[in-house]
Amino acid sequence: MKKAVLLIIALLLALWLHPFTQADFGGFSGDTDYGGGGWDSGSGYGSNDYDYSSNGWGSDFGFLLGSGGSDESPLWAYAVVIILFVLFIRSRMRRGKSTRTPARSGPPPAGATPTPASQLLPLTELIKADPNLNESVLCERISDLYVRFQKAWQQKDLAPVRPHLSERFFAQVNRQLQDDYVAKGLTSYLDKIAVLEVRILGYRTNPEQDELVAYLRTRFINYTRDDATGAVVRGSTSQEVFMEYEWTLVRKRGVLTRPGSSTPEVNCPNCGATVDLSLSSKCAFCGTVLDTAENDWVVSGIRGLSQRGRQ
Repeated sequence: MKKAVLLIIALLLALWLHPFTQADFGGFSGDTDYGGGGWDSGSGYGSNDYDYSSNGWGSDFGFLLGSGGSDESPLWAYAVVIILFVLFIRSRMRRGKSTRTPARSGPPPAGATPTPASQLLPLTELIKADPNLNESVLCERISDLYVRFQKAWQQKDLAPVRPHLSERFFAQVNRQLQDDYVAKGLTSYLDKIAVLEVRILGYRTNPEQDELVAYLRTRFINYTRDDATGAVVRGSTSQEVFMEYEWTLVRKRGVLTRPGSSTPEVNCPNCGATVDLSLSSKCAFCGTVLDTAENDWVVSGIRGLSQRGRQ
């Protein structure tokens, strides 16, 4: 019984030293692969490869803490766990009880289920009502937002991307960022980001708003560092991760795309001042926070569909 207690304490110690903290914006990449099929590592990425990985924006902006740190937690912690685990097994064997743990079976944890095509209308129908809506421009914008979201997540400041998030989704991810990183003194790093594919799957509508559903496929390297020590406490500084996502973007029903402008300037409903929604959703004069979805597309939800790692 005492050995069992010691084993539990050691396992908790190991978890404390090696926190299970998600890495990418919104916390969809994790420690294990899930969902979807495998990746063809030998194939190219095609014309939809929006590659931002020249040196990785992390290193370009000076976020990395040099070459210090390690990809693993302290070895002594794992040694303690192993020793106590062996002692526990020996104790159980001496009592004549089997200690063999059944092997895991079945598929890895599943990702979110993609939205069925039957629930979506073709984008061409929306373009008929909004002729200035350009699918290619929209995909490029989504690709750019993906990288900007990751950058804001790494800097632990979502203010620069707040205009591109619905109020509810912003509150959700900002709370997660504060709880999982700021409060714990951790920083999530994503290097060598490449957006490999963006597709608009379709849209749906209701009396209040239109909803676009987009598919993203990306590649990056992710890891988490302890701010105080610089040590890597999760992830790898060398292993590539491939992720698939489904994004939902919403806009007030009836709003049309303005020609030659991806994000409009609007007047604050409180004081009348001009607010550039590409920079901020908060009026610089009176502090009123505008609902960007009243004037343009904003991201209202992100779902992780699958993850695959490659060394």
